[in-house]
Amino acid sequence: MALLCACLLALAPAIAKAEGESAAAADAAAATEASTEGVPAQEPSEEASGSKADADVDPETAADAGSTGDVEAGPEAGAGVDSGADADAPSGTGTEEDEPKEPVTVERPLPTIVSWAHVQSSGDQGPLSGADGVSGLVGTSGLSRRLEAFKLSLQQVADVDGVALEALSGSIEYRAYVNGAWQAFMADGALAGTIGRSLPIEGVAVRLTEELEQEYDVYYRVHMQSYGWLAWAKNGEDTGALDFGKRVEALQVVIVKKGDAAPADAPTTGSVLLVNGGVFGTAHCQTYGWLSSAFPGEWIGTSGKSKRLEAVRLSVRNLEGVGIAYQVHGQSYGWNQSWVSDGQTAGYTGQSKRIEAIRIKLTGTNAGNYDVYYRVHCQTLGTLGWAKNGETAGTTGLSLRAEAIQVVVVPKGGAAPGSTSGCYYSSAAIAYASNLAGTGWQSATSGTSGTTGQGRAIYQLKMNLSGSNRVNGTVQYRLHIAGTGWTGWYNEGTTAGTSGRNVQAIQVRLTGTMAGLYDVYYRGHVQSFGWGGWAKNGASAGSTGISKRMEAFQVQLVRKGNAAPGSTANACRTVVMPSDDMGRRAWTQSSRTSYLIMVDRNNCKVGVYTGHTRNWKRIQYWTVSVGAPNTPTVRGTFSVGSRGYSFGSGYTCYYWTQFYGDYLFHSIKYNQGTRRVQDGRLGMWISHGCVRMDINHAKWIYDHIPTGTRVVVY
Repeated sequence: MALLCACLLALAPAIAKAEGESAAAADAAAATEASTEGVPAQEPSEEASGSKADADVDPETAADAGSTGDVEAGPEAGAGVDSGADADAPSGTGTEEDEPKEPVTVERPLPTIVSWAHVQSSGDQGPLSGADGVSGLVGTSGLSRRLEAFKLSLQQVADVDGVALEALSGSIEYRAYVNGAWQAFMADGALAGTIGRSLPIEGVAVRLTEELEQEYDVYYRVHMQSYGWLAWAKNGEDTGALDFGKRVEALQVVIVKKGDAAPADAPTTGSVLLVNGGVFGTAHCQTYGWLSSAFPGEWIGTSGKSKRLEAVRLSVRNLEGVGIAYQVHGQSYGWNQSWVSDGQTAGYTGQSKRIEAIRIKLTGTNAGNYDVYYRVHCQTLGTLGWAKNGETAGTTGLSLRAEAIQVVVVPKGGAAPGSTSGCYYSSAAIAYASNLAGTGWQSATSGTSGTTGQGRAIYQLKMNLSGSNRVNGTVQYRLHIAGTGWTGWYNEGTTAGTSGRNVQAIQVRLTGTMAGLYDVYYRGHVQSFGWGGWAKNGASAGSTGISKRMEAFQVQLVRKGNAAPGSTANACRTVVMPSDDMGRRAWTQSSRTSYLIMVDRNNCKVGVYTGHTRNWKRIQYWTVSVGAPNTPTVRGTFSVGSRGYSFGSGYTCYYWTQFYGDYLFHSIKYNQGTRRVQDGRLGMWISHGCVRMDINHAKWIYDHIPTGTRVVVY
């Protein structure tokens, strides 16, 4: 019995340990079962897991004390080693599989940029991809070809050395400036620009979104017509040359880590964006209709084609707070249209009416910061001077077409683009006055100067052009004065002539631009003759060589090419000495009628004249037969007397006209009472003193020459 007790006492610790392990296992099984059934497992008791004091021991302290593992639970803490532990396991409370792993860190590569473009003449380029965040260069340089459309997209790397990378959220977005406006932003391979419309891209913007924007910067630049490569733009900035009429020819895009430096390529210009601020416009022109839009400072319309400007549309771009208003002066309508603004139509389409003048002014909150200058290219006059801020440019009253306009905006008070002289011209007029015998100077007039029906001579006269906006040039005049002839030319405003001497004729002319724009017409009222026809541009009006005074005159300006104010016949009663002997003999003769007959016996000729002394015009000239040497035709000055149908005995002569006694003009000789020729010889000295003629000529004198007409036989 004593021995049995001693054995039991000796086994007690082992039994207690076994029972404890069994109890712990039972508790663990119960906890597992409870967890499976959705009931929270109970925490193990201090007896099962070790004392609270033992569990809270600092591992480093325990290690310092020589511990080789976790503190063992049990009545004798640290007295034993868990037989279930791996002998090779490191010190700790759990196995290698239960220990958390350190995260693996890898460097994320830059996305790959994929680009595509549509280029004038070349067509499609791409898709092109570039490594390390650099796009394949799209477009051309040095070929003068426009970039018309492009696409961009990103390819992110999926894994590095077997480590999967989650894609960053976001997109690459981009837009194009085309035909005067920005398009909407496109994304991830959508088309920016146009295809099939031959429209150049003029500007570009590129940006990233969401996580891509947080991780990277995007740089990009464009190659511009005339300017080459512009500087790098970044993260959605605009780049290009807006509204210069210049094309983008190439595009390059680069992605870098956030905050990294821009690419090192050196551009040819330091500009990121060129913005052409000012007035844009288009014109509706004769034959051509609406033209393409013109950029600031360019001519709107045509020149050198003789085409009228019929309507315009103007607008302001890239000047914040500035608008524009304009008004035109049109053929037949004048300034009848009200002001229009900002792209509205001013003028006339479908009516074949010309614009002749224009007024332009700026509007808006910032209009006071600028001056707007404008000028007109005009028919006949060419390019006029610069007007500004609502002044009139062009012409009125001259029937001249405006062919083009040019508009420039400058900072307030800045210098004009050029000369402001002669920006506007209107119609001119002419006034004149005369100094009359017996009454003195009359007041200036644009009607009749002088008198009619009073027999008063003009002694002196002067002329002036009027019109505050007339084109350059003057009027000049000179006079033909009795006893002295023609004077020199006088300039406008100067008195021409001599007091006491009759003016007989005048000449008037224009100088300068006036001469190209107007014809000057004038006429004189001449003693004995009345009003003559209209002369123009330096020709003579009045009379010369016949000693007749001018008693009145009129002057008119007529637009070049328009009709004369009236008949131009007999503008100047000028007598010029004939060169032939018969004409010189007739020169000084007078007649009681407007006819004169000259008979040249030596040459057997008869000449018939009409007119008056020193102004005879020969209208008939015939060969005749005159008196034989023993019966010559009488010499001297005579007058036409009686006349009859026929005479003769043994012969008959028809249509006789007496000029002295028995001396007659009559036909050749016919057999008595017939029209059978008996003697038809002409150009000979064979008659008994009469002047024999062809029967038709004899009848002409018989029918036309009045009694009293002078006949000169020499």
